[in-house]
Amino acid sequence: MAYSATLIMEENTFTDNALSYTLASTNTDSNGDVIAPITENIPLSTGYSINHLGNAYFKKTGGNKTHTYTLKLYFLDTVPEKILKIQIYKWYG
Repeated sequence: MAYSATLIMEENTFTDNALSYTLASTNTDSNGDVIAPITENIPLSTGYSINHLGNAYFKKTGGNKTHTYTLKLYFLDTVPEKILKIQIYKWYG
């Protein structure tokens, strides 16, 4: 089963490139391929944005299999008096 992951920024009121992200991936059950890790900070633009994180897949086998991801957000600039609101949604294939 193939799937993809996307980071959707519904609203970013910080300046361009003030926020960035990385993604760590682990093929927990050694099944299929995970999304390639993003080890260098990827800057986020201001406003609304759709950021494709990557594609992955599971091989057809019996039982539940797991791919594990850690998405980290970073403040690259000092931005006073801003509040960061993050909503996490399920990833659907």
